[in-house]
Order: sequence, then structure tokens, then C-alpha cells
Amino acid sequence: MQGNKGWGKDFILMVIGQIISLFGNSILRFVLSLYVLDTTHSATIFGGILAISMIPSVVLSPIGGILSDRINRRNIMVGLDFITSALILGFAVLLKVSHPILLIGTVMIILGCIQAFYQPSVQASIPSLVDEEHLMAANGMVAQVSALASLFGPIVGGFLYAFVDMTWILVISTVCFFISAVMECFIKIPFVKKDRTQGILQMVIGDIKEAIHFLKDEQPILFKMLFIIAALNLFLSALLAVGLPYILNETLQLGSQYYGFAQAALAIGSIAGAILAGIVSKKVSMNKSYVFLFVACMGILPIAIGSYLTEIPIVAYVFIIIGELVCIMFATLFNVFGQTFVQTRTPNALMGKIMAFVMAIATCAYPLGQAMYGVLFDVLKNQVWLVILIGAVLSLLVSVAAQMNLRKLKESGATI
Repeated sequence: MQGNKGWGKDFILMVIGQIISLFGNSILRFVLSLYVLDTTHSATIFGGILAISMIPSVVLSPIGGILSDRINRRNIMVGLDFITSALILGFAVLLKVSHPILLIGTVMIILGCIQAFYQPSVQASIPSLVDEEHLMAANGMVAQVSALASLFGPIVGGFLYAFVDMTWILVISTVCFFISAVMECFIKIPFVKKDRTQGILQMVIGDIKEAIHFLKDEQPILFKMLFIIAALNLFLSALLAVGLPYILNETLQLGSQYYGFAQAALAIGSIAGAILAGIVSKKVSMNKSYVFLFVACMGILPIAIGSYLTEIPIVAYVFIIIGELVCIMFATLFNVFGQTFVQTRTPNALMGKIMAFVMAIATCAYPLGQAMYGVLFDVLKNQVWLVILIGAVLSLLVSVAAQMNLRKLKESGATI
């Protein structure tokens, strides 16, 4: 294990940069998604744009992982944050003179491309900046950072959207990404440049084959788990991404502030899950983590109840908040366990491409789920509770499949 012992300044700098960058990202995504829904009143268009913006992350993540193993990860993060800052500034200028929905769709696709190259570098850098004994806590801290940004971003975004012109919101996001890039310039991440003896295409194909071989032949339980997580993203994550804003804004007719606080509740759940991961990490092994998934799926049931109580919006809102808190808290808990499990079993030389490949497979079904739920909510707009209930049942079935697969982990004698 390379890097600083304990919590080094480089890890802290990366965390602070993540806070600022993710805060701007959280405001931006919240406002853009709400703008699309308010403008079109269509779950199909809303879900379609979300789905399309996710495709680059799925397709390009493996390439982003390959680059993060061959290029200084610090330089990747710095460059992409500067590019994002310039992109949002350009978007602010063009918003007044271009078709807003088409422009938003284009910007979200580009942001998806940037994320595909950015996130593998962040995830792959963590094991290089902390000791293995601190790795679970470090992953938990990064998860908390993401959750904190998600907590304050929608709250600020909701009030800004209600009272401030869109241009100022974009300016705030631009500044956040710029500051993050400047801070990341001072991070030192251990890096050994690899000699390239192949063409770029051959190199990419070879690295992808190496990642597949490692997962399929050396970590078969993990390989199967990726497809289970993909199914959960199809039925659970996509349901929350499309369902929550549609129910709150279209079904219950609540204002943007209510949606902002609902997004904040998701972030609070994520923070709680990340903190809980640090507490239970030495008491619960990976082969028992399916329990977290089961509880997360059960959290959908209060959301179904809330979506049925359309005549009493505030009561419905309370049910939805409770459900999403439970759901995201235990989903985050499982995610921290899974991420640490991958990192502790992957050589540093393969870390970037493996983490990217894991992310690509795990999220490949997410865009399909967003598009699917967008259509279902439009078709069953008078019975949205039924869509939620169907998603809950399907998610529970996937958690059962996870239990069956993780039993093999116990039989193999592996621990986390």
C-alpha cells in the first residue's frame, strides 16, 4: 500500500475538493431536472433525459478507468473540473438564446461523459492515499462527503430555483467547479507512468479483457454481484430518481421547496448509512450485507403508501420522507461494504480499470430503468402507487438473489 499513513493532507485535500465540486453538481442537477419537469410536465421526457445523460457514464467508464491507471489521477480530476466550470459558464450564456430542453439534454450528456472519466480516478485514488486499515473509514468519509453535498445542494437549489434567476444558479455551480479544480492542483497521488507498446485501440481492448478476466476468473462471486446490483439500479434506484420528483411535483402538487427537502432527506439517509458503515464494519461481514439490501427495499413500501394518499398531501409527504430515508440509508451502507470489498481484492495497478468496469456494469441498467419508469408514471399517472409497489416487489426479489450469491462468499471463507 502506497501513500500517506492515516489521514494525510492529500486525502483531506481531495475530500475538500469533492465537497465543493459535488455541492455545485448537486445544485446544478437538481435545478436542471426540476426545470425540465416544470416545463414539460412529462415523466416520459424527464425520465428520457435522465436516461440519456446516464449512457455516457456506462459506455465510457471502462475507458475512464483505463486512463486513470495510465495518467496521473490528480491531473485527470483537475482538468475535468476546469472543463466542467467552462461548460456551465457557456451553458449560462447560451440558455437565453437556445431551445432550453434540447440544450439541457446536451449539457447533461456532456456532464455524463465527464463523470465517466472523473469518478474512476477518484475511486481509484483512495487506496493510494490511506492505509488499508483506514480504507473502510475513508470510503465512508467519501460517501459522507457526497451525501453532505446532496443534503445542502437541493436545499439551496430549491430556494434559488424559487426566488433567483437560473443564470445565477449556473454561476454558483461554475465557481464551485473552478475552486475544486484549484484545490486539487495541490494533491500528490503516487503515480508510476507505464510505457505504451501498443496502439490506443489495442491498449483499450487489452485492458478491458484484463479486467473481465480478473473479475470473471479470479473474483466470480463479485462478478455475479455486479449484475445483481445492476438489477437493483434497474428496479430501485431508477424508481427513486424518476418517482420522487414526479410524485411530489405532479401528483401531490407540492412546491420546489418540498422537493428540495426530499432530496435533502436522501442525503441525510446517505450520511447516516456512511456513518453506520464505519460502526458496523468490524461486526458484520460482507456475506451478511444482503440484510442491508432487504431493509432498503422495504423502505419503498412507505413511499407506495404516501403515493396512494393523494388527498392529504402533507401526510403523504411524511410517508415518502420516511421511506426514502430508510431506503437510501441501508443502500448506502451496502454500497460502502461493496466498494471496500472490491478495493481490498484488487491490485493497485488494476484499480482504475476494475473500479470503472464495476461502475459500468452496475449502472448499465440505470438508464433503462429511468426510461421505463418515465413511461409507466405517464401511463399510470392516476395509480402511481401501483408503479411504486411493483418496483418494491421486484427489488425484494433481487435482494433474495443477492442473499443466495453472498452465501457462496461465506463458503469460500472470504472476509471483509
